[in-house]
Amino acid sequence: TVDISASTKVQISGVVDVGVDDTGYDVKLFGATSGAHMLWDESADDLKLVGAASMTIVSDLDVDGTTNLDAVDIDGAVDIDGAISVGNTLTVGVDNTGYDVKLFGATSGAYALWDESADDLKLVGGAGLVQSGSGANTLTGATTISGGATLSGTNTISGATTFSNTL
Repeated sequence: TVDISASTKVQISGVVDVGVDDTGYDVKLFGATSGAHMLWDESADDLKLVGAASMTIVSDLDVDGTTNLDAVDIDGAVDIDGAISVGNTLTVGVDNTGYDVKLFGATSGAYALWDESADDLKLVGGAGLVQSGSGANTLTGATTISGGATLSGTNTISGATTFSNTL
């Protein structure tokens, strides 16, 4: 055991090894907050930040492998180059405070936009709505169709209906 008082400055010029390969030792560094410390736990081969200890990274962080995070709070833009798989509900915003969501297709200028300020889902630039299968589409409220409309099969129109131009 080496005991160095707080008023003594220790400078080590060179490499510091603690243990040897396959035979390490715990290394604990304390901070100014009671219970906060950093621990290299040799038996678990883990670096642990304990108590109120945290980590600040002021440059890039490159993580190779899987990262398991319990909760993530990101205060800037996120750029993800790979596929995203969501294993539960995806929620954007909260009730009465939403955000725009834009989905692009393969055609330039075509996209679907949930416009939070208008509370509208917009299909823009040639993006269309296609339903396949035997499901039914129900439109409630006032519905305006501008341009051509093609109805095929059995169609039921109820309520006040106005047609202009040629049927």
